[in-house]
Amino acid sequence: MKSLFLFFKGILIGLGKVIPGVSGSFLAILLHVYEESILAFNHFFENVYQNFSFLFWLGSGIGISILFFSRILLAFWNHFPIMMMMFFLGLFLGTIPAYQKNISFSSKFHYLLFLLPFFFSLFLSIFHFSLTVDSFFSFFLLGGLDAFSMIVPGVSGTALFFMLGCYTSLLSLLSHPFLYFSSFLFYLLGMILGAIVVIRLMEYVLKRFSKSFSIFLFGLLWSTVFSFFYQMVIRFSFLSLIVHVPILLLGFFLSFLLGKKSSAKT
Repeated sequence: MKSLFLFFKGILIGLGKVIPGVSGSFLAILLHVYEESILAFNHFFENVYQNFSFLFWLGSGIGISILFFSRILLAFWNHFPIMMMMFFLGLFLGTIPAYQKNISFSSKFHYLLFLLPFFFSLFLSIFHFSLTVDSFFSFFLLGGLDAFSMIVPGVSGTALFFMLGCYTSLLSLLSHPFLYFSSFLFYLLGMILGAIVVIRLMEYVLKRFSKSFSIFLFGLLWSTVFSFFYQMVIRFSFLSLIVHVPILLLGFFLSFLLGKKSSAKT
């Protein structure tokens, strides 16, 4: 029964991986499996059977969820791009109020940490930098970034890949892994190696720099909103954006209510 619950929690965390504005690692925290996952991975050989069972059932749920729901999102993205982007922007904006409650600036360094991802996003938007996914190395790098986004709390991988301009490439890869099998293998290799590095790093960072890291993630959230809005303005007409404002509001309120319930639980 415990294995079944872990599998189901993995399904929910996988949803957080593919739904924009939602962090899979944040859902893992709410479901009380995040810290246990970090410890099970970093101290795997201290109790091989228990740690393997835990990671296997949780990871199976995550993997199946990602492979299944990524196909649905890709289909919607291809047929309703502006509707999807407005809904996603609403999701991003709706996460801000709940996140902001836990943020406090007590030094100039904290303000610098907050602004750092914003200026990085500004640089990417102005100079139209994007991650071109056209080689095995780029798929390897994509896997490493995906591992980072799945493990670091508060980081939406979808938002990150939107900012880098490779969201649809990732969805296509996850939707048809056997069609792009060799590329998928390099993506998996990058994800595994990235996960090993990031998980060990996160155990250290969360113990020593928790507050500073939260401020940096808050800046990353705002920078993502800026980058996403900028891309929409240059792609679609003003009238099209106005017509789809109700979709944005729907995404905002759904995300806001989720954040409100999460804050109440924590």
